[in-house]
Amino acid sequence: GAIRHLPCPHGEATQNFKHLHNEAINFPIQHVASLVTGSALLDVEEALVRKYSNNDWVGYHKRLLESPHEINQPVLINEVHDSLIVDIPPEHSKDIEIIVRNMRRLPSLRRILPKFPLKPSVEHIVSECWRSK
Repeated sequence: GAIRHLPCPHGEATQNFKHLHNEAINFPIQHVASLVTGSALLDVEEALVRKYSNNDWVGYHKRLLESPHEINQPVLINEVHDSLIVDIPPEHSKDIEIIVRNMRRLPSLRRILPKFPLKPSVEHIVSECWRSK
């Protein structure tokens, strides 16, 4: 049901028509990817808050705001296109399984769209910690 309005008053004679045409083709794909990644972000954070903060969302977010460098648990940093960036302390590397499992299952998206037909392929890349203390 999402709609992307593209100004195309002169049909193919519209300036930048090829760009608009490309946007029209890409929109459905990008929109679904944003739904999948956005719901994965919610699901992963929920699983981590449940594990480390005993479902205390207020306390978790308060700690994130007040002393983010003192949190010794995986922390979601950002969503970039179809990826989630998570800062994981080395001693919590097994939590990658929680993250991957929730990204594959997408429980919140499946509650909204029970017949969602796709099974996401999930890969993870581990690199050096970039958070400075």
